[in-house]
Amino acid sequence: MPAGFVAYEDAAGDRARGQSDAIRGALETVRDTEQTAIDIADELGRNRETIGSIRGHVADAGRAIASGQGL
Repeated sequence: MPAGFVAYEDAAGDRARGQSDAIRGALETVRDTEQTAIDIADELGRNRETIGSIRGHVADAGRAIASGQGL
């Protein structure tokens, strides 16, 4: 096999390995980003529940105040 061909083959292999590494890195980034999005969605759900509970307490307090003013 000519020396130039071997060098070309080595360079192509290096490029392919580099591309594979880049793809693996990108996939890792996507997985991390997806997990972050899941965590954020979970936190937003908990916040929504907390806000709903607070609204209920505020409404109860408002009714208590209104009924107290009628005395």
